[in-house]
Amino acid sequence: MMVSKELIKGYTPPITAELRARYEEGLSQTMRWEKGLLTPDMPESDLDHVGGMFEIRDEIAGRFVHIPNEVNFVTVGHMIYIHDGGEVLTSDLSHSHPEYDILKPRLKRREIAAFRFMSINIEDEPTKKLTRELYRRVHEKAPYDKESQFTDLLDKLQAVRFGLQYVFHGSTMKNAERRAIQLNHAIEVLLKPTEAFIKSLKSPYSKEEALIFINEELQNFARKGYRSSEISPYLRRVSSFSINGIHS
Repeated sequence: MMVSKELIKGYTPPITAELRARYEEGLSQTMRWEKGLLTPDMPESDLDHVGGMFEIRDEIAGRFVHIPNEVNFVTVGHMIYIHDGGEVLTSDLSHSHPEYDILKPRLKRREIAAFRFMSINIEDEPTKKLTRELYRRVHEKAPYDKESQFTDLLDKLQAVRFGLQYVFHGSTMKNAERRAIQLNHAIEVLLKPTEAFIKSLKSPYSKEEALIFINEELQNFARKGYRSSEISPYLRRVSSFSINGIHS
């Protein structure tokens, strides 16, 4: 499947080529941002989302030294690949859906059950067991599970980057109240997993790299149509983070 090879460079899942093609076809047909209050200027599938997460992982691997030394990026790659697998059968739920908070818990339970059902198709038992274990980890997000916390952060980073470009670019958010609400929501989506990821790390150097990266991500809002004065409070908040992952 050519599109998947282009999107997921350098990653070969430990499953048969036939199963990979079926799975990635399912991801490519599962669309994000649907039935929400905000609609994208261009469509995005779960396969696009997965490919984008790999790109950010590789960007961080190329820019920093300590995070890749502390976090197992191979395991993260597997987690990225499967983290939204259940949505192939249940569909994605947009954050801007008016009933998101009501629907999410029930849909999440269905998604987890759907992925377990899908994993029956993995014939190799050790691979099936590992896949289910990694899926459990990525959804439980244990506080000191660096790989699952990093995967969660990559998940949110990709969504916000795409959203800034195609969904809630500052130039399209004219209503001041909606603009402030959307900005706050998007940044909170980033800061919550950032704090969790920093707390999961042991190396102060890794923590510093994570802070540098998220600071740059917040500054990206200013390049996407938001005013510096709107971003400043959030930059000050990040500057107050200690390397222990809590506010100093």
